[in-house]
Amino acid sequence: MKINRWHQIAFLSLIFFLLIKESFQIITGTIEINSAQNVILQTSATYTFRLSSQQQFYQNGRLLIIFPQDFTFTSTQALTCADDSGTNLNCAFNYQARLVTITSGLKNLASFTFSISGITNPGVAVETGYFTFRSYQLDSGSYKFVENSDTTLTVTPQPGSLTGSKLYFHLIMIDQYNLLQLMQLQDLRLHFQLA
Repeated sequence: MKINRWHQIAFLSLIFFLLIKESFQIITGTIEINSAQNVILQTSATYTFRLSSQQQFYQNGRLLIIFPQDFTFTSTQALTCADDSGTNLNCAFNYQARLVTITSGLKNLASFTFSISGITNPGVAVETGYFTFRSYQLDSGSYKFVENSDTTLTVTPQPGSLTGSKLYFHLIMIDQYNLLQLMQLQDLRLHFQLA
């Protein structure tokens, strides 16, 4: 008996591409979004955002970030925010609304870098909904709306490739599904057919 063919299997991992629309609002062409950890479907990751504004971010201001529905927040996750120097920022989280509010730690700069840890990646490789960023400034005891970035930034996960990954079999059984392990990411199954 010979194995004449096997079904090729590929796994999905997240490789982010940005679709940036021209905007006079908070987001400009200098935005970046990436992950500090492996961007794997349905795993926890740290996202780093670099925002530029035509207005200035104010030290007494607030920044709201609304994540698309594709991302998951739960009350048991330990979400943290930090600036580009690693200093923790005061953040408030609304898990049901996927809303992150940076309540302090903003700098008097036209650009601002921060990261949010503990976000669960989408479970499928499809284009996400829009991220929304809103900037506020404290004025006479209340927060005044400064800028908005609705429908400006999306993330498109793409299927990954097996290149460079370690594949190995356990016991191979002819004409049965056999377990194929791809590093520690996930288990895949191959079906071998008889000649």
